[in-house]
Amino acid sequence: MPETEGKTVKISHEKYAKSGIYRLFYCPGCEDFHAFFTHGIPPLHAITAPDPSPTPAQPSSASPPAGPTVTPAIIQAIPGHYCALTIEDGMLVYGQECSHHLAGHVVPMVDLDQEAP
Repeated sequence: MPETEGKTVKISHEKYAKSGIYRLFYCPGCEDFHAFFTHGIPPLHAITAPDPSPTPAQPSSASPPAGPTVTPAIIQAIPGHYCALTIEDGMLVYGQECSHHLAGHVVPMVDLDQEAP
């Protein structure tokens, strides 16, 4: 499994386009990469990365999140295909309205190579 700074990579590094800055992740339901924008055209998405170690001032009995959280929902729509999901603690949470086999399911994010295409 590829690692960056001791962590597996689930979301690509920032990529640049005329319309803004985006990042990629792999969607096993669509069997393709999806993009979401963090800067530029709306709707913009915020990424909350997991904190691997709680500070001594804030001890935590809960285990740290397994991966990132991205808000709001990510929607990919092309003629004949629809995918709506959220990313919560490294899990892909698919909406019932998705047109693929993972509609209504929750699955872990897929690890990427060091850098997604």
